Amino acid sequence: MDNYLSNEDILTRLKHLHSTIECGIHSGYPPCCIKFYITQKIWMPEEQNSEYIKKIIKRSNDLGKSFGYIPCPACLESGNDVKVLPCPNNIPCEHGDENAGSYLIRNFMLSQQLLGLKNELHSSPSPDGK
Repeated sequence: MDNYLSNEDILTRLKHLHSTIECGIHSGYPPCCIKFYITQKIWMPEEQNSEYIKKIIKRSNDLGKSFGYIPCPACLESGNDVKVLPCPNNIPCEHGDENAGSYLIRNFMLSQQLLGLKNELHSSPSPDGK
């Protein structure tokens, strides 16, 4: 492994590894994707991490859907449709972002939601009927 991660970064990922796995399982992610995430994705250098996120975004756009999780390469290619289950007690897990430091995918999904709301507002009639 290259020395692109500080000891603190490595320890942070290791400290939360169990809860990251647990989150993936209770969220209904495929085991192959959980394995990919914890053995490869969270250890990627920033450039490689960004490139993988861009692949997810491109594939999501090609398929016209959002994965809602980090798919492994095989599930990304196949467009595996996974119903992401809610976190226990409806309290969202933050382990993935906390460990991988990847906010690009979350920001993309948020921007897509906001764009949808903006389009909805523009297509709705105004209160005065115009």
